[in-house]
Amino acid sequence: MTRLTDDLSFLAKGSRLLGNVVSGRPFLVNWQITYRCDFACSSCLFWKEPHSAADELTLEQVRLASEKLKPLAPLAISMSGGEPLLREDLPQIARLLSKDHFFSIITNGWHVTAERAARLYEAGLGDVHVSVDYASAAPHDGQRGRPGAFERALRALEIFRDARPSRRHRVHALALLLEDNLDDIERLVLLAEEMGISVELSLYSDRRGRLPRRTPRRPVAEFLRQLKAHHPSSFVPMAGYLDAFDQAVANHGVPSCGAGRTFFNVDEKGNVGLCINELERPVGNLLTDSTATLVAALQQRHHDNPCGACWTSCRGLGDVISGPAGFARSAADFFRAVRPR
Repeated sequence: MTRLTDDLSFLAKGSRLLGNVVSGRPFLVNWQITYRCDFACSSCLFWKEPHSAADELTLEQVRLASEKLKPLAPLAISMSGGEPLLREDLPQIARLLSKDHFFSIITNGWHVTAERAARLYEAGLGDVHVSVDYASAAPHDGQRGRPGAFERALRALEIFRDARPSRRHRVHALALLLEDNLDDIERLVLLAEEMGISVELSLYSDRRGRLPRRTPRRPVAEFLRQLKAHHPSSFVPMAGYLDAFDQAVANHGVPSCGAGRTFFNVDEKGNVGLCINELERPVGNLLTDSTATLVAALQQRHHDNPCGACWTSCRGLGDVISGPAGFARSAADFFRAVRPR
């Protein structure tokens, strides 16, 4: 009966989420629950500054923040950091947010144990993304700034795969496409097939020039489309997202960003903004502002936002499937991507 109840709840939330997608309402939240991290990734800035748990939302404040998000439910909430597993109360956070939303995490995998995975799934965790950028240890460990990161990431993928309550709970290796790892992406897809998981992809962002440019120096879209065609169950980025990679590489991004309209960002203090590149310019805070005020401020900031300086997966998903026309073009690919692996 519990499994049936869970399935019915999943279907009910899923149908309402699709309503948000088709109508153009916000459907995705990227939430940095902590800026703390024990890695030193070359693709990130958070670890370069000191951060304290005292600066983060408490569990009670997360509960209050979740009440502000409830009128927008269901949302797909992607919780990251920093490293979210540095929050010992992450299972309690998952329980709070998964009641009304689809809750997923992005982790470096270092702190994953069988016990922690089981607790997270029991609390309502849906999808898991473990960062893996290369198909071998040396370059991945170098990119992530910690020896042993590759082996721990693979072990984390195995733990989550074995602990998941059903195949509806998808387990992904999440790779950043960089200037030197295109061939590794194919090897990662083959490895994922062996492991019974899948690979998601996001194009590297230089955070508006704050980081070195490390995107590929040649067209990649056709290679990625062919990789998806040959491995549709193991390489699951949406085709519409991959189609724009060459434009993004050539022009340092894609214009007409949907930030503030189809997705928005929440930081460790509950500040709400367009995206991770706008952390210093929040439109409000989940603890102090009403839902209506926040939505109106996001819409206005979206209207005034000229930025098109990235093509990360969080932004790409919203842009590719938002609105009736976009969803109609991408519906088959969307349902294939969310099919249990």
